[in-house]
Amino acid sequence: MASSFKKWIGLRLRRDIFNASGILLLPKDTVLNEHYLRMIMVENNVRLTEDDVVLTEESPEKKASQVLIEQATEEITHIFESVRFSKKIPLFEIREKIIPAIHQATEDPDIFQLFAELQSKDDYTFRHNIGVGIIATMIGNWMNLESSQLSLLSLAATLHDIGKTRIPVEILNKPGKLTDQEYEIIQKHTIYGYELIQNTVGASRRLALVALQHHEREDGNGYPFGIKGNKMDLFSKILLNAPII
Repeated sequence: MASSFKKWIGLRLRRDIFNASGILLLPKDTVLNEHYLRMIMVENNVRLTEDDVVLTEESPEKKASQVLIEQATEEITHIFESVRFSKKIPLFEIREKIIPAIHQATEDPDIFQLFAELQSKDDYTFRHNIGVGIIATMIGNWMNLESSQLSLLSLAATLHDIGKTRIPVEILNKPGKLTDQEYEIIQKHTIYGYELIQNTVGASRRLALVALQHHEREDGNGYPFGIKGNKMDLFSKILLNAPII
């Protein structure tokens, strides 16, 4: 089946693609790859025609939000790799280079294209942090948070997985199912993140608390401590609704 995708890979959609139930699968201007093609053609039985696509060189230039996400992902990749070895979080660099890009990306009115850009599988571990930062910031905007609180939320969301820099790479990037022991190690990233942020000069306790609580759940079935929603920070609750990718 993969061979039948070759003629479509690298082409850009001329229109939105919907399934038989009218649910949007991919927005206009998405560049097709094997993952997207399998999703629309195999899983949803949607047939593409020549009228549905345009050659990449005929496509419009990348939108500003796409460029911002790519740049922010590249920056956060370098920063997380640096933290893995130095055990120090460069807060100033994140505030200067990452947070403004996240805030600007939230101004893109084409939310479907924005989500498609965030769903890249090539650099999920790092893009995920940018994506959560963007979605959390959107939620904060909808809640009319004050500017200072919104910036703190964006930073907390971007740093929520910083503890994964202390997880062995072979476990973090394991393609198959984790063993029970490996899953227990992964779960420790919440505590590691709390410790890293607590030991960072200029970081508020609230940033550390969000890193600690972002896998807790309203019903108490989360980790690391199984606390319920009434004991969770508001920002931690916002992150429960932010990881859509």
